[in-house]
Amino acid sequence: HEATISWEISADYSYESSGDFPLFIAQIPVSLFENFDVFPPIDWSTEGGNNWIVSYSNFAGGTIPEAAFIWYPPIVGTQRLITMPIITLGSNELELEFKHALYDINGGYTISVETSSNGSNWNIIASWSAQNFPATTENFTISTPDVGSATFQLAFVFDGISEGINGWVIDDVLLSEAIISPHGYIVGNVSLDGGPGNIEEVIVTAGGVIKNPDSNGDYCIPVPQGTYDVSAILPGYITSIVEDVVVGEWETTVVDFVLYETTVADPPQNLQASLYFNDVTLEWDIPGSDNDNKGLRIPTKVDRNNGIHKSDFDIRMKRNPHFPDNRSLLGYKVYRDDEEIAEINDIMITTYFDPGLDAGEYSYYVTAIYNDGESDPSNIENVTVILPPPTNLTYQVNVGNMVILQWLPPEGEPSRNCTGYNVYRDEVIIAEDLSQLFYMDLNVPVGIHTYYITALYNEYESGPSNEVIVEITSTDDFLIPLKTELGNNFPNPFNPSGAGRSPRTTITFALKDAGHVYLEIFNIKGEKVKTLFDEKLEPGYHSVEWSGKDKNENTISSGIYFYKLCLHPDSSGKAEDFQKVKKMILIK
Repeated sequence: HEATISWEISADYSYESSGDFPLFIAQIPVSLFENFDVFPPIDWSTEGGNNWIVSYSNFAGGTIPEAAFIWYPPIVGTQRLITMPIITLGSNELELEFKHALYDINGGYTISVETSSNGSNWNIIASWSAQNFPATTENFTISTPDVGSATFQLAFVFDGISEGINGWVIDDVLLSEAIISPHGYIVGNVSLDGGPGNIEEVIVTAGGVIKNPDSNGDYCIPVPQGTYDVSAILPGYITSIVEDVVVGEWETTVVDFVLYETTVADPPQNLQASLYFNDVTLEWDIPGSDNDNKGLRIPTKVDRNNGIHKSDFDIRMKRNPHFPDNRSLLGYKVYRDDEEIAEINDIMITTYFDPGLDAGEYSYYVTAIYNDGESDPSNIENVTVILPPPTNLTYQVNVGNMVILQWLPPEGEPSRNCTGYNVYRDEVIIAEDLSQLFYMDLNVPVGIHTYYITALYNEYESGPSNEVIVEITSTDDFLIPLKTELGNNFPNPFNPSGAGRSPRTTITFALKDAGHVYLEIFNIKGEKVKTLFDEKLEPGYHSVEWSGKDKNENTISSGIYFYKLCLHPDSSGKAEDFQKVKKMILIK
């Protein structure tokens, strides 16, 4: 603001003189210093929980006391330590300095410093992931859209799982206005014509400076002397641009905006989806290109939109009293099952690759992004991803309510090999990532159960195999395995299942023929820990539980162990020698 001071001087000998000079009031001084001698400081507040406390320590490098965010009480969410509202009228930038230190336990959170001008919409100045760092002094120049408001607030923010942090301590917060050179102001009011938009979410830009209007639609942008294109943007409304706005030194120029709600047509054309294994490729045409390029033109010069260059094409939109003569196509959005999965900011890129899908049904469409909003959807393309499942699932019920499942690998596997199998009983997974072609389901409840198997292709899962319906009875014939095989222990890794209990895992194996069986546990040095079997066994499926104890019944330590199955022929000579070793991990 400019205040004119008039002056007059009179002196002896009839001397008189007069004139005036301008007094410029450029910004309101900002000065905040807080060392947390009182907590919370006067007019400060906390939000989201009670984990912000005063700590009588100086871990942040300041003086005792300091503010601290601690893990207790356990909570998942966002908590803020917020300053009082600060008048920053006239400021374009603020200088922030503070001391802090972070002590991590398990991660699962981020910390940040944010600003707001209304207490609800927050803009991030800086953020840090879960980590440890000692006492550190931070310095930031703040130029968020909130600077320049009469209700500026600063917040220290924790977001995530509180039990993942030991403590975040903060001290000696200093906030002040930045030293500025002579400049002018662009001020005005923004109003919305129709629609559900929030006036405070409008983005007003000039010369790279971004501001949001207040609840009344008023805004103020400090800028150096010069000529500017000023724009107002809000999704769902026509972008408005006023070009060649001249701003003089210490002058105020008024630019008002009315944003009109828009309904946008002209989606991308001829969307097509192609499938290879579980990779989907989408292709489409530029909007309007299926109608003899009606409305499609190549610009003769580089246009400007919101301070950036437009792409290689403009789309002339349908006549409407509120629409500008030209619309600019900026890019595309890709949707799978009605959720946005990609945004493309180059209109010449009209393909998208969506790799690595699980088996299932998928629906795709693409929209066009214009300077005035998002188009209607393109045509919808449906894709069915089929990963070959296991085949020929069979079962047998053994003694002790044991259901023994056998299956064959997927038929006609593509170039990507099956990496394992999951077993489902009554739609619930009961075994994961098996490498063998059988599974023994122990102690199955009496009743009727439905089983199926899925194949794994690294992290992707096939559809189900054929289902088998099993009723537990005592009349089923005994099933002889097709080959001798050592299964995976389950679970693996394994650990104690309750307070005071030993770790337990089950080892399964199949015998095609009778023979003398040795099943032994070894440590990583090759030393024998325990023998689980040293006896003759008949053909069939067998299992044994190991409680993580050695031959002297002492609980062993955590680590990697090996279990070895050896089969030697019996007197009939039918069995062949078999030997197999697998690894398991004990965690306590």
